[in-house]
Amino acid sequence: MSDPALLKGWRDEEERSKTCPRDVATPQKVRLVLSRFYYLGVEFLQASSTVGPWYISGELFLNDVISAVRIDVDYNARGRIRTFPNGLNLLSLRRIYDCARVCADTKSSAHTNCPKSKENPAPLRLVEVMSGDTLRLVETQSSSLKYAALSYCWGSCKAAGTRTSNVAERMVSFKLGILPQTLQDSIVIAHALKIRYIWIDRLCIVQGCGEWAMEAGKMMSYYANSYLTIVPVACSSAEESFLGQRQQWVSERMTGFWVGKPEREFQFNHPHWEHVETEVDRSAWNERAWTFQERLLSARSVFFGRNGIRFECRGAAFEEYNFHDPAQQNPEVFLPSPNTQSSEWDSLEKVRGKWYNMVTQYVERHLAFETDRLIALAGVAERFGILFGDQDEYLSGFFKNDLSHALCWRFWKGYSRSLEEGISLTKSSSFPSWSWCCMKRPITCTDGTGSIPCAQLLEAVKSTPDKCDPAVQGETVKLVLEAWAFPAAAVGQSVPDALEFNVRLDTEEEPTKDLSVLGGDMAVVLSAYLPDGMDEQQWRGSKATMLHEVYGLIVRKAGSQHQGIEEYTREGIFEIVCEHLDADVGEDSKQVTELFYQQIYASRCAVALI
Repeated sequence: MSDPALLKGWRDEEERSKTCPRDVATPQKVRLVLSRFYYLGVEFLQASSTVGPWYISGELFLNDVISAVRIDVDYNARGRIRTFPNGLNLLSLRRIYDCARVCADTKSSAHTNCPKSKENPAPLRLVEVMSGDTLRLVETQSSSLKYAALSYCWGSCKAAGTRTSNVAERMVSFKLGILPQTLQDSIVIAHALKIRYIWIDRLCIVQGCGEWAMEAGKMMSYYANSYLTIVPVACSSAEESFLGQRQQWVSERMTGFWVGKPEREFQFNHPHWEHVETEVDRSAWNERAWTFQERLLSARSVFFGRNGIRFECRGAAFEEYNFHDPAQQNPEVFLPSPNTQSSEWDSLEKVRGKWYNMVTQYVERHLAFETDRLIALAGVAERFGILFGDQDEYLSGFFKNDLSHALCWRFWKGYSRSLEEGISLTKSSSFPSWSWCCMKRPITCTDGTGSIPCAQLLEAVKSTPDKCDPAVQGETVKLVLEAWAFPAAAVGQSVPDALEFNVRLDTEEEPTKDLSVLGGDMAVVLSAYLPDGMDEQQWRGSKATMLHEVYGLIVRKAGSQHQGIEEYTREGIFEIVCEHLDADVGEDSKQVTELFYQQIYASRCAVALI
């Protein structure tokens, strides 16, 4: 049965919404032009009188402004559909509350992969809502508590967080009204959902002292252990509110009839309306590096957008306008819990592929401090370390068992926000030249399935506290490898016709055609790809006589040594590829090819990458 108090509250809210002024200008000239009709995904310029379209597209003219519009045919349109005037309406809050409750229910068959514990080990401190607008900080003493966590953008907000000068006072009490608006709204939401505690980094971690360095590595467990993560994607700064009155075009949909046989009802939204999921993808929040793992590791999340509310968990996703019809969740929105049973994560190859996919997504995210690049991914790396098992080792953005393949990452010129924004082609000096962390542009990792590792890791050298930023203490800064190496330019200019020698420098957008620019750079062989039917043992016995592909790094002498071993910086990658590995070549070509491979495998030595 419906709660009478909730229904009354919703009716009151609805009545108030009718009298509230709308911040929408009334257009003087409105014209809707529908010009393209789609049936089974095929576009037609003229409508059919017998078959109703799946959807129609065209343009909406508002005075001199032209907006694209799409009309989706809805077979079950129920007249005028109304959503909600703001994010604090009681009906939506009740639905979010119920979604979280069902998600955590051990008896729910649709949510078997969702975390079930409501009370988990709590962070060092939490904000407690005492009564009304009175709050206080509490030290949890590692108690197990039910709490919410806030994932948000601080942006240009100038408000002070908790500092050594006010932490004692805040442990007694402080007022909600002194906080930036995003934080106020989030605390109000948590309280409305009957969650007594909330974790907010700026309030619960003392700023301006060494506490952040200790807490940064624990943040991901704070999101994983929280009962619910609140995400105000509508806010690009903590000074903004996400619970204000919504535009009228958010709250109303338009419907009509398709004049044809059979008649069909359809509905469409104002051109400025979009799904919350789309709003999330385009938000400033989705560009932050820290929020990448905050979303992946949370037990469940609720997103507050300009156009509505969205609830996500590992079992389903709901949007405010359509809470009765859950969508199947994308398995990559969350990382699996330890007890997850999913065909998406049931092999080492699948797990490795997902790791590389996430790295390529993450590298484009923005950070206020570049040195946070690894620590802001530490929670995801830890979870993948569990998935890879005890036999593997994490090395600051790489996993040891696939290191030979992983080091061959390269710049990717496909569509990306960072290219649109004109990101520099230079590499960051905050990380080693061999690490993808030094890139300020998108990268890609090739599929390593079937590759043979050709380099052996001799030593992974860690940073020391007296020689680095505290944020990267203990990270891998140097790799000592034993591998085949050859002069890149000299050998690259003697490639036989059956092969191609491609060089991609890290600071260039296009492959390098003029190999003379490499000067005395060396090529270090990392992996080989074999033709079908050849196994690793055959290759190791006849690698200089059979066509195969070779991949590795272009490196340059750094002018220093590590324990007598020459140090090099990474400049790019090379690829020795063949269009047809099983093609027959003439005797003369075979001899030239064998001589070429002999140059590649002539010298094996130790190199230190810095």
